[in-house]
Amino acid sequence: MKKFFSILFVLTMLGMVFTSCGDDEPGQTAAPEIIYEIQEDQAIVTAKGQGEVLLYLDGVSTTNPTILKRSYQDYVAFFTATAKEANQQISETTTLELTIPKNDKLVHFSVESEYESETDTHFLFDIDMDKDSSSIYMYNIVFRIGEATSPAMTLRADAPVTVDKDGKVYTYAGTGIVAYMMRGTTWMPMPGESYLVNNLTCTVDTKNSTYSIAFDCHGGHFDETGQLKPRGN
Repeated sequence: MKKFFSILFVLTMLGMVFTSCGDDEPGQTAAPEIIYEIQEDQAIVTAKGQGEVLLYLDGVSTTNPTILKRSYQDYVAFFTATAKEANQQISETTTLELTIPKNDKLVHFSVESEYESETDTHFLFDIDMDKDSSSIYMYNIVFRIGEATSPAMTLRADAPVTVDKDGKVYTYAGTGIVAYMMRGTTWMPMPGESYLVNNLTCTVDTKNSTYSIAFDCHGGHFDETGQLKPRGN
């Protein structure tokens, strides 16, 4: 009888061992590492780990590695990363809040005005200090012509740009500037002297994130001030 119970005990223990092994959950993949490198004009962010490593920027899936341009001001980017190795559970999420420092040597950048709808009047200021002129893209602008107003138009004007000694305020200025109108997907010059952009003054203040623009064209006048979006290109 004792021998019977001994055999039964051994069989029971073996069964427990086999059952325990069969119920084990797969192990978890090690959490990935997020590595970043700040270069002169960009930041490179890479997630490294075992298996398939996924990188997210501000909650949206992005390439791994991903490259962010350094802009005219500091900005914060929030990264997360996960990994999945074969026959392993997904890793813990690795997070990194990274401040991308401004580019003090910036000579070419684009910045948009703030707007809510594509039908609103808004601007894209494309500034290149290495060129003789830089572009202003003007969307849905309306001129005042006496008591009347013009239809909404999309125009481009190119003018020389200067910058203050602190490198914060960029100023477009000029007169007799050829205006370009968007025809389909092509910018076409507007014919005749009446369509020249005159008395253009436009400031882009990257320190205070504001802009102002004023000019005359086609017998009408346009002026507007507003806020810039918090980041450049």
